[in-house]
Amino acid sequence: MGESATPLLLLVVPLLGAIVAALSARESWLARASAMAAMLVVLALSLRLFLAYEPAADASRFDFNLPWMPALGINLHFAVDGFNVYLVLLAALLFPAVLGCTWTPLTRPGGCTSC
Repeated sequence: MGESATPLLLLVVPLLGAIVAALSARESWLARASAMAAMLVVLALSLRLFLAYEPAADASRFDFNLPWMPALGINLHFAVDGFNVYLVLLAALLFPAVLGCTWTPLTRPGGCTSC
């Protein structure tokens, strides 16, 4: 997989992390760890994308286009260009920060755990 698969990976990695987190919901530390690991992978991918992005370069560098139903002319198409590269990086920076801020579970005043 080359650079053209990066936009697809930016969608697949959080999906896989969410599936692992949902399947390990009984073990809250494992769910949090899998979510954080997936978001750190997304952060690394988006940093790589941001640093490698050149506006004057070929526009199809970060363009994933796969014929899905060729008879109907339907393609699976993900691309990152222009202003989108900044938004992808912003989202990738915010998700680990939010997960880090909510790492410890909240407790209710009075010690009620069943409320």
